[in-house]
Amino acid sequence: MSRLIVDLKCLKNKTTRKYNNLGNVDDGNGKKLGSIHRSERFRTVVRLVDFLFCESSTDRFEGFFCKMVVRNLHCLNITNGEEEMCFYMSEGLFSAHKDDIMLISGQVLDVRIGLWYGMYQSLPIFEIIDFKILSKNDVRDFCEFVRSPIGEKFLDMSNS
Repeated sequence: MSRLIVDLKCLKNKTTRKYNNLGNVDDGNGKKLGSIHRSERFRTVVRLVDFLFCESSTDRFEGFFCKMVVRNLHCLNITNGEEEMCFYMSEGLFSAHKDDIMLISGQVLDVRIGLWYGMYQSLPIFEIIDFKILSKNDVRDFCEFVRSPIGEKFLDMSNS
């Protein structure tokens, strides 16, 4: 099950803390352990800012075509309203949505992402597994739910 995150700053902080904890693990001789860490899944509802196409041969080699730049929703009254993040996207996923006329800057998206830590304590990578464009009614219903007492309890359980 993926966890619902409504504040990108919270997502960054969670992964930074975990990465720092994993990065401080060594084999007792001062060498970093070279293990693959368990991936995690998250779901977030965000606004689309832009796409940045990967120019680096490393990014292209890893199978990433572009980065989706996203920002927190304003309707949730989050103090980090202008917080942005980049999620990597494969060419196949981008191609499946590139002709959608609703995929424009400012559009609200429901994005499922995987967080991969990689080997040898490499930096975490956020990869889009799937996303869908939300209608105005979907966004209104989501914001009402998240601000309700039941929604707050759900977020607490999801983020514990």
